[in-house]
Amino acid sequence: MPMTSVNVDADLLAAAKRALGVTTNREAINLALHDAAWTERVVDAIESLAGIDLEPEAEQVAAGDA
Repeated sequence: MPMTSVNVDADLLAAAKRALGVTTNREAINLALHDAAWTERVVDAIESLAGIDLEPEAEQVAAGDA
């Protein structure tokens, strides 16, 4: 895995470690990145599901198409 160097707010990193229940900076950063990516996938899935018409038109029901 390539190494990347970044400047991180020390107080924010400490708070993230406590919130995530981890002890190392690497764990905190990797979990935070994982959570951010997972959240995006969940939001995308919810948006996709929100577009599904769960109540077919009355004409479709009457015609037996639904």
